[in-house]
Amino acid sequence: MKDNQKLLTIIILSALAGAGIAYLLSTEKGKQLLTHLKERGTQILDEIQEDLTAEAKEWIEKLKTYIAETTEKYPVEEA
Repeated sequence: MKDNQKLLTIIILSALAGAGIAYLLSTEKGKQLLTHLKERGTQILDEIQEDLTAEAKEWIEKLKTYIAETTEKYPVEEA
């Protein structure tokens, strides 16, 4: 296939996909699907945020322990 034919094929397929998605989202079932996807996406983001928060707290505790152990081994001499 020539480059122009490939480009034209991509443009046509993209337009068809866009039209299909637009049609789906304009129906009641499509609107329900979009609402469900938004809700699920929000749930997933909340779960990720909770996991990251828990992991951050864990890292902070590890860092505090490391700092305490290091300062015990290598006390800072005051001038």
